[in-house]
Amino acid sequence: MLQPYSRIDFKALADSFPPLKQFLFKNAAGDYSLDFKDEAANRTLTRALLKRDFGLEMTLLCDRLCPPVPNRLNYILWLSSLVSALGAEDHVVGLDIGTGSTAIYPLIACSTHGNWRFLATDIDPKSLASAAVNLSKNPAVAERVHLLSGTEDGPILFPLQPQTLAEMGIGGAPRPCVTFSMCNPPFYSDLQDVSRSADNKELDPHAVCTGALVEMITPGGEVNFVRRILDESITLQDVCGWYTSLLGKMSSVAALVTTLNEKGIDNYAIGEIVQGNTRRWIIGWSFLDIRLPDTLARPSSQSLKAIAPPPNTLRHTLPAGSPKLTYEALRGALLDIPKLRIEMEETPKTRISAHEVTWTRSARRRLARNVSSEGDATSDTGSLIMVSDVSIVDEKILEVRWIRGRDRGVFESFWGYLSGKLSSSR
Repeated sequence: MLQPYSRIDFKALADSFPPLKQFLFKNAAGDYSLDFKDEAANRTLTRALLKRDFGLEMTLLCDRLCPPVPNRLNYILWLSSLVSALGAEDHVVGLDIGTGSTAIYPLIACSTHGNWRFLATDIDPKSLASAAVNLSKNPAVAERVHLLSGTEDGPILFPLQPQTLAEMGIGGAPRPCVTFSMCNPPFYSDLQDVSRSADNKELDPHAVCTGALVEMITPGGEVNFVRRILDESITLQDVCGWYTSLLGKMSSVAALVTTLNEKGIDNYAIGEIVQGNTRRWIIGWSFLDIRLPDTLARPSSQSLKAIAPPPNTLRHTLPAGSPKLTYEALRGALLDIPKLRIEMEETPKTRISAHEVTWTRSARRRLARNVSSEGDATSDTGSLIMVSDVSIVDEKILEVRWIRGRDRGVFESFWGYLSGKLSSSR
């Protein structure tokens, strides 16, 4: 993922936002820098970045978290890629769980995406009041953000209830009514957990933390909080397209993947954000049949390979041969599959869709029996079970990407048939 803030030119930033100048100093290398353990400097840096890069005005409370802009932006960028993968750019509604005193996620997202709307919740009255002030300072985006007050013991996903969606004018839309949910949950289960994390350097050693306990601590920590979201999502299903959350500990990712597997949810994604000395993770899951590209769903880090979701793109190197013969063999193999619909065809990519499995030997025997007994094959008016993109890469690699479907076995069966057919034809 592109990191827009891999290095900040503090001198140029201060020139654009003069209040930052008083906090600058020259380090040993002669470069301008900032004392990240200075609370006032951090708040001013956040205000400067938001003003220069997003045109946003921000008031930051001294006793609430000061959100680092690069980290927040990276989560938004990941979600933007998610929206593109879903093909949902025309109608985007996000749910920000625990928007905090700044409402920074909705503000950044709406300033960078002109048609995004947000429902934003919090259980802390002081944070909600401050968020309302920050929205009022940014009228260009404020009308697209609705603040909602929750309770500590109530449902986390209460905005997704039909009555609330109807009040927001969202309930009548086709599902998913809400494109995604996002959350930056309290990391810690108690004060002792905070101390342990500091000792283990899980907290950023180069920054100061000004958060209130309500922002940092929840019973069971971030794992339990996200599990609550997961449990509620099982009832809500596709009211929301993708349920996502930021995580502060790698161990939390593994624990939540285990829970997803236990619940039988195989359509999930893991993202990884690295910003300076800070590493964070995103976990997301969905009840839709749309499958994300591996570049979005599967992390590149080797330490996460064991818990990454199975690949949605499979590749097979074909025996050496003429590129022309390879394409002809692929076309012939696809045309040979009964009732397979070729929706889009172009060299070297073809999009196919299937309403039933017709490529296996047993399926072909069944179809033959239907033809002989009924005089014609049954129609393909059933539910769509698979959409895939089939292509030849570098003139020798068969690539099949799973686009839609609920049964991975169907996708892998199709892949096995096609790769075997092309290998045997060379």
